[in-house]
Amino acid sequence: MPFYCFILAAFIDLAGLHEFLKAHKRKWSWREALILVLAFFPYQWLLTLGALRAVFRYMQGRSNWEKTVHVGQHRTRVAV
Repeated sequence: MPFYCFILAAFIDLAGLHEFLKAHKRKWSWREALILVLAFFPYQWLLTLGALRAVFRYMQGRSNWEKTVHVGQHRTRVAV
């Protein structure tokens, strides 16, 4: 069953590519379709790793938002 869903998702992506090309009045390109299919598999692995990491963090009770620390160096100080 998971493999069926995996293949179905690939075909849905191809259908989305077809609709995108049609909406922008571009011709179907087998090259673009092949690139989409080849990139689909590594992308799904990245999504899997991200989901597993999120579950692991949730099980540990860590629900904080990880983001880069910003110190505001881009802001200029206004003299009052």
